[in-house]
Amino acid sequence: MSKIVVFTEEGFNGRTAEFKNNVNNLEEKGFNNAISSLKVIGAPWVAYYDKNFTGKQRVFEEGEYATLEDKGKFSSLKMIADDLDDPEIELFEHVDYQGRRVTLRRETNLHDIDFSDIASSHKVKGGVWVLYEHVNRQGAQLVSFPGDEVPSYLPLSFNDLLQTYVPSRSLRSACERRLIVPSQRSTKSLLRTLKLNVPSWWNDLPNSIRATESLAIFKIRLKTHLFHLYLTL
Repeated sequence: MSKIVVFTEEGFNGRTAEFKNNVNNLEEKGFNNAISSLKVIGAPWVAYYDKNFTGKQRVFEEGEYATLEDKGKFSSLKMIADDLDDPEIELFEHVDYQGRRVTLRRETNLHDIDFSDIASSHKVKGGVWVLYEHVNRQGAQLVSFPGDEVPSYLPLSFNDLLQTYVPSRSLRSACERRLIVPSQRSTKSLLRTLKLNVPSWWNDLPNSIRATESLAIFKIRLKTHLFHLYLTL
C-alpha cells in the first residue's frame, strides 16, 4: 500500500507519522510546518505549502529524502492515486484558453517545440501532470489532475515561466529510464547498497556519462533490473 512517512528532523529523526490517505491540514496531525525529512513508498505524493492542497507544491517520487530544500513549510499532503493512463494536456499561449495551443501526451521540454516561457493556461484531458519552472525537472512545480482547467497562471505566479511538462506516470518509471545513462557516483553508490562489486574498468568510463539528477533509492523490484544493467555495462 502506498504511504508517506514524515519526520520532524533531518535524517529521519524526531517525531514521526505515517499517512496512507490525503491530509488536508497537517496542523490537525501535529505536523504543520514541521516536516524535515520523509520517505515515500509506492505512488508519488504532493506536499503543499498551505492547507487544503493549495499554495506552492513539491512532488516526491518513491524514495527516501533525508533532507528537504523546503523543510518546515508543508501544511497538506496528497497522494497521486488518479488514473495515469493516456496522459494528455492542452496548453494555451494566453489566459482563458486563447492564442496558440499545443497538446502534449508525454514528457516535453517546451523549448523543443518553441513554446518555452509562453504557456498561460491549460486543460488536463487525462493523467496527472507535473509542470516545472525550468528544464530537467528543476525549479518550482505545479501539479494538475484529470479534469483540471486552469484559465490563468497569473495567480499562481507561473505565467510565461513554465518550461517542462511531465505526466506523473513518467515519474514512477523515472528511475528505470535514468539507468540508461547512470552517473559514476550514483550508480557506484547503488551497487554498494546492493553489495555488488564495481569492476575496475568502471573508472575508465568517460565522466560525461552522468544522470540528470541523483538516483532515488530503488524498490526491491528494481534491484534485479539494476543487476542486469550491471552485467551489461
